[in-house]
Amino acid sequence: MSNVTPFKSPQSTPLPELLALHRTTKSQITQLQGQLADVEAQILTQVISKPEGSVTTLTPDFKVTTTGKMYRKVDEGKLTAVRKEVSRSIFNKLFPAKHSVVKKELDYLANNEPEIYASVAGAITTTPGKTAIKIEVL
Repeated sequence: MSNVTPFKSPQSTPLPELLALHRTTKSQITQLQGQLADVEAQILTQVISKPEGSVTTLTPDFKVTTTGKMYRKVDEGKLTAVRKEVSRSIFNKLFPAKHSVVKKELDYLANNEPEIYASVAGAITTTPGKTAIKIEVL
């Protein structure tokens, strides 16, 4: 079974026109994002910033706030040793458990174990995401 949806009749603007417009617009966005990155790099040479946290710079016409970010990833292999070295309280504050839903298992419960599914479904909030559109030139 294919996931490819057949071409639908145009609603208002013909699909080939929309696809061409989408392609042109994405190209313009990419170009503008490059220009914006260059401008931001130049701005950062003229204002105060720090690796982590916010700094505000005032000019006669603008208020510029820079916010440095640092991303941290836990090395799961070393975490077991750390757990033995610090108190449970400190460990749990630094590394709280983060629960996530395994969709395949949730679908299984929904289809095969409706009673169990009903009991866990209340703990799960589902919100729709943005539908991605990928267009390839053929």
